[in-house]
Amino acid sequence: MTRDISASGLFFETDRKQRVGSLIDLEIEFDWLSGRMKFKAQCEIVRIEPRGDKTGAALKFLVSRLAPVE
Repeated sequence: MTRDISASGLFFETDRKQRVGSLIDLEIEFDWLSGRMKFKAQCEIVRIEPRGDKTGAALKFLVSRLAPVE
């Protein structure tokens, strides 16, 4: 579950263990005024926060792009 998003990264919670320095490929689809859009990014985990039975992870966007869904 995504908790926070900004121009430089996002914070999410997961059931899986994560490690600082790991790379993640991210893809998010959403509705926009011009139609469905897809945000794709390669991210690096820069911070981990234990949250009970979940793991919180802060991601930094390394490379990203936004394109219409085809």
